[in-house]
Amino acid sequence: GVLHRWVPLVLLVFGAKLSLEMARGEIVICNYEKFHLFDSMYRPRTDNFCVFNDVYLGSDVKGADFLASSLDYRRVAFANSKFPQVPPSLFKNFDDIRELYVRRCSLESLKITRLLEKVYAGGNRIASVQLDGNASNSLRELYLDGNRLQGLANLTNLPALEVLVLENNPLLGNVDFGQFGRMERLWKLDLERIGMSRISNGLKRPLAELRRLDLSNNALTYVHVRMFR
Repeated sequence: GVLHRWVPLVLLVFGAKLSLEMARGEIVICNYEKFHLFDSMYRPRTDNFCVFNDVYLGSDVKGADFLASSLDYRRVAFANSKFPQVPPSLFKNFDDIRELYVRRCSLESLKITRLLEKVYAGGNRIASVQLDGNASNSLRELYLDGNRLQGLANLTNLPALEVLVLENNPLLGNVDFGQFGRMERLWKLDLERIGMSRISNGLKRPLAELRRLDLSNNALTYVHVRMFR
C-alpha cells in the first residue's frame, strides 16, 4: 500500500545529509537534537530543535517536502543550508512552529506565519518581510541583524513584539521612532550600524517599556532621551 512505498524513502533520507541541490519531490526529515543558540541577552542557550542540516535549494524552493521526525516540532532550525526563502512546505507540514532559526541561509525574503513567537534570521540578504495573517499577534522576538532591509514596512504592526534586533542593516537609514509606537511591550531595540544620522519621533509616541536601546556606530551627534518617554 501507500505506507510500504514511503517507508524506504524516508529511511534513506533520514540517514543521509543532503549535500547537493535537491530534486523535485525530495523528502527531507529533520533530526531531533540539542541545538545551541543565544537568548535575547546573547547568553548561550540550548534547546531541543528539529534540525535540518545541509539543505540546498535553488530558486524553486517548492521542490522539496519537509517532514518532522518527532511529534514535538515547535522549534525548527536549519544549519549549513542555503535557499532564497523558507520552503512553503515547511509551514504547511509544520503547522505549529513557534521558533524558527534560519541564520546565514542566504535568505532574500522572510515570511512570518501566525504562530511564530521567535525568529532568528540574521546574516542573510533579506530585503523584505511578509506577515501571514495574524502573525503580528504572536511574534515576541525578531532577529534581523546583518541583512539588506531598506525600510520598516510590515515591521511596525507587531503589538506583541518584545525584542527587535536590526543591527548591521546599513541601508535602513534614518528611523522615525513613532513607527515603533504600537509595540507596547518592546523592551529591547537594537539599531546599531544602520546608517542613521538623525533621530525623530514624529508621532510623539512613548516607548514605555524600552530598557535597552543600541544606537552605536551610527552618525548621530545628539540623542535626547526624552524622545522615547
